[in-house]
Amino acid sequence: DYDTLLQTLHAAGKWPERIVHLWNVSPAPEEPATQTIYAFYSLLYLAQALDKARSEETAELYIIANELHAITEAEPVAAEKRLLCGPAKVIPQEFDWLTTQIIDLQLPPAGSWLWGELTQLLLAEFGVPLAGPSGPTVAYRGRRRWVQEYTPAPLSLDTASVPRLRPYATALITGGLGG
Repeated sequence: DYDTLLQTLHAAGKWPERIVHLWNVSPAPEEPATQTIYAFYSLLYLAQALDKARSEETAELYIIANELHAITEAEPVAAEKRLLCGPAKVIPQEFDWLTTQIIDLQLPPAGSWLWGELTQLLLAEFGVPLAGPSGPTVAYRGRRRWVQEYTPAPLSLDTASVPRLRPYATALITGGLGG
């Protein structure tokens, strides 16, 4: 229970400055219903509990997953894990004191010495201050660090083809995590 954990920490005068969310690291695929809880609801409930428990503190939330991105065509992707991308992007917009970063890993074979190296890479990543509300989405493949970037696409000036709301139309606009 995130609420109980964070209230207990806060009552003891402690606050997690860095949170490492590992619910999306799994050597074998999870059931879709279970993965939905890990990828989406665990982040939602964690952010809400952090907001309830804090007074003036800030925090960094590192969301670790495997099989999230296909850097090469041969890599498997667990589509259910992609659900974590929504909360990872929205949480810092709803809670400006909480920054997020997604880190995608390629898991080494069980018992491999590469686990130690992967641990060192992650510790180094946690030491880099996050710039802005969310750090870059990063993928580690072996010793290589891949960073997701967006390139602006030119927009057409032809606005006639852009669908718009009708004047006085009824529209539903929903919020994020704030209620």
